[in-house]
Parts: sequence; structure tokens; C-alpha cells
Amino acid sequence: MSSAMLVTCLPDPSSSFREDAPRPPVPGEEGETPPCQPGVGKGQVTKPMPVSSNTRRNEDGLGEPEGRASPDSPLTRWTKSLHSLLGDQDGAYLFRTFLEREKCVDTLDFWFACNGFRQMNLKDTKTLRVAKAIYKRYIENNSIVSKQLKPATKTYIRDGIKKQQIDSIMFDQAQTEIQSVMEENAYQMFLT
Repeated sequence: MSSAMLVTCLPDPSSSFREDAPRPPVPGEEGETPPCQPGVGKGQVTKPMPVSSNTRRNEDGLGEPEGRASPDSPLTRWTKSLHSLLGDQDGAYLFRTFLEREKCVDTLDFWFACNGFRQMNLKDTKTLRVAKAIYKRYIENNSIVSKQLKPATKTYIRDGIKKQQIDSIMFDQAQTEIQSVMEENAYQMFLT
């Protein structure tokens, strides 16, 4: 093919390249969208945004090899303890989904209810109502939580509510018992 023929097949270089045309994405950043710039309309020029690297760095300042899990990845933290799993929003969500499938999500709900109750102000008038609601929902009936609590623990909570002797740690023993059951059973199954 002659060079004259080749030139006629190619488009005019001055018509296909524009300096204000968007540049192709950097490899590895194809899915990222540029941040919105309010107030910028057609024909207005914006300042170039500084480019930053999202590469994780280790102690030596070198990025981690692609495909290698970080030593502090969420998955690694979740395997350390049930508290680490429940302290992470994604971990708690995935564990809850797992417990729903296993038909024992009430254990997790009770655990979080105890945490919330512990943080309540005892002078608040609704604290007694919340204690009664937790007792009714999880302990008084024959639920999965109630079946896993020691009789003495259930009696202690019931008596405290009847006498209206509410304190922030009244559910702590029950929470500890349920946590032990979750750690021994559901948490181990979740990890495998």
C-alpha cells in the first residue's frame, strides 16, 4: 500500500484531536468517576485536579502486590474475635444475614439491645420501658435467647424489673451468656 493511499484513509489529524477533550483513564482507575464540579458549565475551563495515589503502603513505603490481602483487612480482623466482627459495620451486617439464614438472629439482636441499654441514661423515664421491652421480647417468652440463658440470670433480670431497680448493667450477665453461645457456635460456623 502506498503512502498516498494510507494518508487518504486516515482522518485529518487536526480534526480528531482536541486539547480540551477528556483524556483516557489511567489503567486501574477506569471505573472511577471524576468528582462533580458545581458551577462549571459548557465552555468554562476548570483547574486541573491533583492526582493522588490510593496505593496502600507498608512500613518500607512500598505498595502491596496486587491480589494480596492487607494484614489489617476487614476479613483478617473479623477472624480475631466476635467483638472485632460486630465492631465492623459490614461484618455485623454479614453476620446478621448469616444468622437470619440459621434462624437465630434474635441472639444478635439481643446482644445489640444490651449494648444500647447499657448506654442509656438511667434518669430517663423511658429506660424502664426499654428494660421491660427487652425482657418481654427476648427473655420472658420461650425464644432462642431465653432457652440459652441460665435460670438465675433470667430471675435476676425479672426481679430487677418488677422492683423497678434498673441499672445500666442489669443485662450484662445475660449478654455475656449469649455472647459465649454465639462465639462457640454461630461465629465458628460463620468463619468456615
